Amino acid sequence: MSNLYKDFLISELEPIASQKGIALSGDLDFIASGLLDSLALLEVIETLERHFKTELDFSQMAPSDFTSIDSLVNLLQKP
Repeated sequence: MSNLYKDFLISELEPIASQKGIALSGDLDFIASGLLDSLALLEVIETLERHFKTELDFSQMAPSDFTSIDSLVNLLQKP
């Protein structure tokens, strides 16, 4: 399932990265790289939740848990 999550995130983020001239990778920090601002990150998370029919619980998370493709994939794989 992790490839499904990763592939979806890449398909969502690649057009933005390409437009901004940013090389997309699994560990690229969305905010630090300038790929996304905080509002755009929330929109990506909302799109993920809607697409995969899940809800992420942010109460037990650190910001680093959702600032890269790899960290979001790890979060989505948690039971």
